[in-house]
Amino acid sequence: MTWEKQNKKILIIDIENLHSFIYYINSDLHIVNLFETVFWELHKKLSKIGIINQYYLTKLKTDNTENFVVFLGLNKKEILIKVFEKYELTKTEENLVKKEFDLINLYKQAITFAKKAHGEQTYDVIKLPYFYHLRQADKFVDYFISEIPYNYVMKLKIASILHDILEDTMVKYEDIFNIFGKEISDIVLAVTKDEEYNDGGDYLDYEEIYYNQVLNTPYATYIKMADKCANNRQTTKIFRHKRAEKSLKQHEIFKKIIYDKFDSLIIKNYLDSLMEKIRIRNNFE
Repeated sequence: MTWEKQNKKILIIDIENLHSFIYYINSDLHIVNLFETVFWELHKKLSKIGIINQYYLTKLKTDNTENFVVFLGLNKKEILIKVFEKYELTKTEENLVKKEFDLINLYKQAITFAKKAHGEQTYDVIKLPYFYHLRQADKFVDYFISEIPYNYVMKLKIASILHDILEDTMVKYEDIFNIFGKEISDIVLAVTKDEEYNDGGDYLDYEEIYYNQVLNTPYATYIKMADKCANNRQTTKIFRHKRAEKSLKQHEIFKKIIYDKFDSLIIKNYLDSLMEKIRIRNNFE
């Protein structure tokens, strides 16, 4: 995997068909949304050979440089050997790809696990399967990928799929720990609210405790941000005055506690823009 002096390379690995597509991005560009920046050209390229599968986007870091990697059509692990031969990766890069491959398989396992645990639960007034919300939170992890530490993208995607499982299902912390490990299970635990506040409790008094709980667990804030973006984007689409009022009050507490300690201008600006849409739609001053 080589690097042009002024350009970052995005390596797209199609494991199933062993095709590769390389795109270069000028290093001066600020990538807010890699999907919008790159994937249109990628989509056109893949369409020509009929490869429109699930995208697994992550970041790898070698030689103090971040490069984006998109895995397509993943299947059996043994085929990685052919990938390494074809793309002439260094040993360091091979090890990183192997780790990401294992995390992607764990991510698939998280999807199956969450769907089973949430069962017939539905999300909000739209009454879609609850997995709709989990997937939306997952997509926000992708949306903010340029802000996420290079070795945490897939871990946070897994945590986003599992983020409501302790709060809303019979699954216990130990169940997540045994399958997904301590790091991911601790993030999920950190974004889980106490049961007594989950059904109409005095949430405003509890929010400060809760948000500090999130801050005290490394990387849990990314999941809380993704969750808030997913929920508040849904709130912008419907007129529900009481819900909007609650969201705005929660956001003020959230900003007071989180914003000064969370260095991500892109994510904070996006969330603020959602809150402004909620304010306008519901005619708040």
